[in-house]
Amino acid sequence: MKKLVSLLLVLMLVLSLFLVGCSGSKVDNSQGSDETKEPGTATTSPDQSADEEPDQTTEREMLGNMYLEGFPIVKEKVTIRIAAVDHWSSPDYNTKKVIQDYEEKTNIHVEWDQIPGSEADIKVNLMFATRDLPDAIFALPVSDLAEKIDQGFIIPLDELIEKYAPNIKKAYEQHPKAKQLVTYSDGRMYRLAAIDYTQDPSIEENFQINKKWLETLNLEVPTTTEELYTVLKAFKDNAHVLHPQGNIIPLTVVWGHNVEGARSMFGAWGTATAHDLFFVKDGKNIIVSTMEPGYKDAVKFFHRLYSEGLLDEECFTHDVNVHRAKTNEEPFRVGAWTSWGGWNAVGSVEKAKEHYTQIPVLKGPEGKQGWFINNYAAFAQQNNFITSGSKNPEIVIRWIDGLYDPEEAILWDRGPMGINLDRNAEGKIQLLPTPEDMGYGQFRIKETFVFPPKALTKDWIEKNYVRSENDAYKAQLNDMYRPYANMERLGFFPYTLEQQEALSNYSTYITELHQFSISKEAEWIINGNIDDEYDWYLEEIRKMYVEEIKSIHQEALDAFNSRQ
Repeated sequence: MKKLVSLLLVLMLVLSLFLVGCSGSKVDNSQGSDETKEPGTATTSPDQSADEEPDQTTEREMLGNMYLEGFPIVKEKVTIRIAAVDHWSSPDYNTKKVIQDYEEKTNIHVEWDQIPGSEADIKVNLMFATRDLPDAIFALPVSDLAEKIDQGFIIPLDELIEKYAPNIKKAYEQHPKAKQLVTYSDGRMYRLAAIDYTQDPSIEENFQINKKWLETLNLEVPTTTEELYTVLKAFKDNAHVLHPQGNIIPLTVVWGHNVEGARSMFGAWGTATAHDLFFVKDGKNIIVSTMEPGYKDAVKFFHRLYSEGLLDEECFTHDVNVHRAKTNEEPFRVGAWTSWGGWNAVGSVEKAKEHYTQIPVLKGPEGKQGWFINNYAAFAQQNNFITSGSKNPEIVIRWIDGLYDPEEAILWDRGPMGINLDRNAEGKIQLLPTPEDMGYGQFRIKETFVFPPKALTKDWIEKNYVRSENDAYKAQLNDMYRPYANMERLGFFPYTLEQQEALSNYSTYITELHQFSISKEAEWIINGNIDDEYDWYLEEIRKMYVEEIKSIHQEALDAFNSRQ
């Protein structure tokens, strides 16, 4: 009997050891605690007060060398390789405090391939051609993304995010448009969106008018295109009353520019300028701007302004720098202009508020209103992805997931606490003053990362961040236009490999279409001969396969919308 009992005890012991060995994950007991706890919970040592932060490496569930949650991410230090384009000629990433601090926090060292923007195309193509792929690529231009996915160089992220990236998953749940943006035609995610609500970039151009001149002439802010004409004409007719030298410019733009141009003004006729030859209307229709019924009347209106000296005669030839030199000249001699937020047009928010006011979205002759918006501007694609060259993609996605915690993301994007940021009396994060010997851009880039994948979500920003004066003013201006913004540029939805190849077959015609349409638009506005040539123009662009090209864009847009 005793032998039988002994045999049973031995069998039970063997069985228990077998079950432990077959467990799907293991628990790190390196800290020597003999307490039994749930995976992910921390232990307080006898010498540790309740207020002290416990050691997160104690008894956390692991997969190999990687902890499944918390920090550090790995037990034994590892190195991963990330290639990142540097658009701003930034200092060496490894010298930056936020990156050094994150390495200490994660126990992961990053070997950075910091690529200057001017060399990005060559170096990226070389990486793929030689199969010398880093673990991840950030902010790098990949024009043939569909081909790289089809070749297996860029891996799907859905399962990795579901298993190991709770911050990314939460961010996409809060902002489903971000997830839609990075979902490919096969329904899987290959890229990581950068979510950023520190500013509102959704409306690129704002239309402002000199309110001091309006007050002097006892005029109201125009609300229709005809009222705009009347006000601009009054400015010209009273030039010497409004300016000491009388050399005023009633309206100036940089024709064709997406921020300081006139494309959104064409929305009063339901269309856009030729520079946005193909655009999206109401989120679902591809439009050819020059073929829209209102296009001719829009061109005629601007010819009227041009021929009467109300539109800057250099608008087709001067660049942004010359344009801003005119709008910044004091005493101000420009009646109306388009700009990002006003301060770059006149030097500061204070001057913009004092001398100019926003023109609302104008109504056209038939009561139409429209403006350009980028509904996905806060979710920059930036081509952040993990490559097939990564041997430990689960470690890489966990490392990236840390940047989707807004408390970490704000440091990477705006700079470390005590250097670029601090907290106000209410505990909200705010920007520190820029040193007098440098501009803000130089101050920011000294310590930050260029376009990291991140999540600075709308809700978190509203509760925890104080926008700069410029960003707050810009958001206020945008709010006036957003209800009427129904036009978008191409580029926010992906194309399949077949669609890219189809567009490539038409590449010569696409180039000719744009060049031909842009040159004719300028000619018609200057000379006023659109009625004589418009029917012929339509025949010519049809010969350039405009309808076939439009249908390819429409097919891609329809597929994108079906994934909402």
